[in-house]
Amino acid sequence: MPSETVTADIHCVTKWSKLDTSWRGVSLDTLLQPVEATAEYVLAFCDGGYTSWSQAFGTDHEVLRGVGTAARTEDVHDLGAERVQAQAVANDSTGGGRMEKSLYERLGGVDAITAVVRAFEDRAGKDDRISQKFARTDLARLTKEFVDQLCEATGGPCTYTGRNMTETHADMGVTNGEFDAFMEVLVATLDEFRVGKAEQDELVSMLRPFRGEIVEVDSSQVGTALPSTFVPAPAL
Repeated sequence: MPSETVTADIHCVTKWSKLDTSWRGVSLDTLLQPVEATAEYVLAFCDGGYTSWSQAFGTDHEVLRGVGTAARTEDVHDLGAERVQAQAVANDSTGGGRMEKSLYERLGGVDAITAVVRAFEDRAGKDDRISQKFARTDLARLTKEFVDQLCEATGGPCTYTGRNMTETHADMGVTNGEFDAFMEVLVATLDEFRVGKAEQDELVSMLRPFRGEIVEVDSSQVGTALPSTFVPAPAL
């Protein structure tokens, strides 16, 4: 396959730059030219473990363009939506120097976080251990605020403007068992998206301390009903 060399400046959202970085390889638009799909997202895996979800195929595959990365595609089943997974098998950077990426970058940015949050919500809604706790929650608000919270906490450019965790979960009657189930569903979702173990551990370690602000009932019970006294945040 034809390869090409591109030299460009890299400017990261975390405010570092790397100038005159050269990349050589087969571009994804060339590699995937014959692929026909109706996927909504693609997931690219690179040598360093970095992953990124992007909006999928335009008619010219331009969104998949990634000079320096060769890839293969395979179907990924995800909550009824067809997606194509592009896994990098070659990535040759000759730009020299390596900057440590933030967790936000390693997770793939806001598009990747949004995809994970939506998949998590779908799983949680079908899990009898915790589904009742979301019975009166406005999903549009939940999605936006959970994405903003994760984006900000991991070093991204978002700003969380929702209520604190104590106010958000007041009178929900969340048990310790349900909090644990919530975390298990989140980890299962991260596994589905093939998020690396190091990134999973880092993310989970950010969320576990919220147990004290969320749990109101010291019990291992799961699947408890949402109390009638719970007042959800208004819809967006």
